[in-house]
Amino acid sequence: MSTAARPSNETMRESFLGDEKSSTCAKSKSCSVNVSPQERAISAAAGAAMVLIGLTRGPFRGFMLSALGAGLLYRGISGDCQMYRALDVDTSKQS
Repeated sequence: MSTAARPSNETMRESFLGDEKSSTCAKSKSCSVNVSPQERAISAAAGAAMVLIGLTRGPFRGFMLSALGAGLLYRGISGDCQMYRALDVDTSKQS
């Protein structure tokens, strides 16, 4: 058995990704919520509906609908929208 210490997750991540950290999320808290609660609820409901409807459709159309629904479902559950992040939009602080 080797007595060498195992590298930390951060060290392994750095070696895998090179000079960059795993993402901007790991560096800072940029993966925080940037979607308002109302948008989150609508996204989650619409996403869940799209996934369920997609599962009843044909192979290609059903897959595409389910994939889009999964994206909306993720946005609703996590409160993180990559498009908003790219456009520097944050609706989470609006009433």
